[in-house]
Amino acid sequence: MQHGLLQVLTYGDVGQANWASVSEWMQTENGWNSQHLVGTSPIASRAVMLCRQMEAIHNSLHYSYQNFFQQKNKFSKRVFGSIDQSFSNQQYYLKEYAYFYLQKSTKSSVIVDCSIDILPADKNNVGDLLLFLNQQRSICFCQAEQITVDNLTLQLLNKRYHTAGLFRYRQIYICRQQGEIVGCSIVYR
Repeated sequence: MQHGLLQVLTYGDVGQANWASVSEWMQTENGWNSQHLVGTSPIASRAVMLCRQMEAIHNSLHYSYQNFFQQKNKFSKRVFGSIDQSFSNQQYYLKEYAYFYLQKSTKSSVIVDCSIDILPADKNNVGDLLLFLNQQRSICFCQAEQITVDNLTLQLLNKRYHTAGLFRYRQIYICRQQGEIVGCSIVYR
């Protein structure tokens, strides 16, 4: 049974002994996330990425495509680092991320330092969340992540993952200080 949750694309040029491969997984119902680009040369890496883009352009199920890269890597910075000079900020989102660990509480609301309230996002506060994310990230980010009132936890995508014996869901927490959103946490599992 084909689940369509994971794809591996490979390019090979036997005569030149060049090859490259990239894996990707379904991030949202219509969005993909790629990682683990490997290859023997920049030419092969570029070829597999271009093949991936061509496939996405011709497949209407692909609404967005996300890629992680490190700007300190010369090749990836050269390929992806100039995107802000090529497109409007409504077509791309390019930022460095910092990951951290936070112990999950069993309570639905946690008060931290008696001045910040952390609450789960729901249909009642998703409008405020989207305004905050549009300002702090971009409209493109919200669209690519498909953050909507009906899709906060990725319920439909999780059902697809269940058919393969897996799970994929999202929880979003909003941090408020004196009623104003000062941050949020988007947690994927």
